[in-house]
Amino acid sequence: MFWRVQAGLWAALFVILTASVTPYLGTRSHLENLSAVVASKFTLSLAGFLLSGAIRPLYDAARRRPIFAWAPRVLVVSFVGGNLAITLSNLVRMTVQGTVSFSPRDVFAGGTTGVLLLVAWSAGYLAFRSWQDAQEARLSADRAQLAVLRYQVNPHFLFNSLNTLQSLIREDPARASEAVSDLAAVLRYSLRRGGAETAPLAEELEALRRYLAVEQSRFEEKLSVDVSADSAAEIYLAPAFVLHPLVENAIKHGMQTSELPLRVEVRAQASNGDLRVRIRNTGRWREGTNGTGVGLENLRDRLERLYPGRHLLATGEADGWVESQLEIRG
Repeated sequence: MFWRVQAGLWAALFVILTASVTPYLGTRSHLENLSAVVASKFTLSLAGFLLSGAIRPLYDAARRRPIFAWAPRVLVVSFVGGNLAITLSNLVRMTVQGTVSFSPRDVFAGGTTGVLLLVAWSAGYLAFRSWQDAQEARLSADRAQLAVLRYQVNPHFLFNSLNTLQSLIREDPARASEAVSDLAAVLRYSLRRGGAETAPLAEELEALRRYLAVEQSRFEEKLSVDVSADSAAEIYLAPAFVLHPLVENAIKHGMQTSELPLRVEVRAQASNGDLRVRIRNTGRWREGTNGTGVGLENLRDRLERLYPGRHLLATGEADGWVESQLEIRG
């Protein structure tokens, strides 16, 4: 796409430059004949096409830095490249006319035009890339919001919970009442925190405990859970619903690979502005299954958007436990 637009842009510029000076043929020494004009403008456009394409990687690497860091680079590159393009254009024109001169006045004539062309190209390219970056950031935010919505009301979780409640109502009405309260608390938290980017980890853990209580009502003695956090971790502002996909993953795959009861542990610690959360479950790592779901990919997108270069999400297996580690650096 870039090279197609690039070719069309400089081809259009060649036509415009040639058409703009054609009415003045014969009026000045550098406009003596049409062949010289066409050759000169073609050389200028071709040089601009090649030079701008060559400096594109330089701009791509620099554009995410502050403007004061890359603006001087744009001016220097445009000045050197613009004068080089004009020099080639003038030499070709003089060669076609048969009036080759190496006088600086003749060789560098019109250098300002070349510089302005590359400055305009640079500004346009950087503006377009900035727009692209903004669009990508917006799409990433949309994907992250969809991830949050997915864990607000997970259809599978809700379906299984309702089936569990139906059974408990007949067998143990008291436990059914507790399960209804836990499910209502999970849904209430999802509605209250649905639009928030972050939340105190204490609230996340409380919602997680209620979620696990519902799951324990479903699996009964087949599931054992243990959730703990230090006081510093509880007040840490973490991404909303950051733990749910990890714990859901632990239960889903743990039930398929672990001896029963499945044991799930959640530990959270914070120090010096850094948060560390470890989620473990008994069972085995299944290559190609664990950690490749949409939920974890969306979580990675959210973490990258909220904490670029300041987070870690790792998964693996050791000593009969599958472990997910989440770190957020302050």
